[in-house]
Amino acid sequence: MNIRISTTLALTILLIIGCGRSEKIYTETEQIKVRQVFTDFVKEIEAGNTDGFFSYITDDYLEYYLGEEPVTNLDTLRSMLDDFFAMNTFTLTDHRSEEVIIRDDVAIHRHRGTISIKPKADTTVLQLDVKYLDVLRKNKNGDWKIYIHSVNESK
Repeated sequence: MNIRISTTLALTILLIIGCGRSEKIYTETEQIKVRQVFTDFVKEIEAGNTDGFFSYITDDYLEYYLGEEPVTNLDTLRSMLDDFFAMNTFTLTDHRSEEVIIRDDVAIHRHRGTISIKPKADTTVLQLDVKYLDVLRKNKNGDWKIYIHSVNESK
């Protein structure tokens, strides 16, 4: 009888430990995916690709930028991006992902970097140290999409 109880207890402990490790591996894998979404998203912005930008966001995307009112209308956003990309180049340097928290199908990504915006018709470059807070949702295909993108100047 003692052997049966000891065996059951040992197997239960191993199962619990194994499940915990599996969850940690899953979370780490998903954190990598979330970070990659932003890396790829920035590449599309740096390329001036409006369609590429839209491939990384949800249909109800919200953008908060440096204290401005949020952009909620995607047609307006598309027009703004087309104009911005036609007149400027954008780069993000010194990017640092600081934290990714995942709960179920929602992720929060906190990160920072330096953005440079250069008008194509000028040599002036605007540089800002910024911090980002993004909320992502996993869609039915298992892809992470940006739902809320918030940019604020670091001070």
